[in-house]
Amino acid sequence: MAYIDEQGHEWERIDGNPVCWKRADGLMAYAAPEQTFESVCQFTYHPEPVGKTDAERIADLEAQLAALLSRL
Repeated sequence: MAYIDEQGHEWERIDGNPVCWKRADGLMAYAAPEQTFESVCQFTYHPEPVGKTDAERIADLEAQLAALLSRL
């Protein structure tokens, strides 16, 4: 069975563990068997943003601390 995503690309589900979703142009996405086609498309076209590094989080906290201390 062919699945069509929001951008008009055709995908084929290849059962296994993990499930492989293969797009007509060769792009492949792997997912857990219980994931829906919609969730695979969501992740494929709208991936989670990359989190900050420890150094970036520390710099943010230092800036917040400096701002709080300046109020005293």
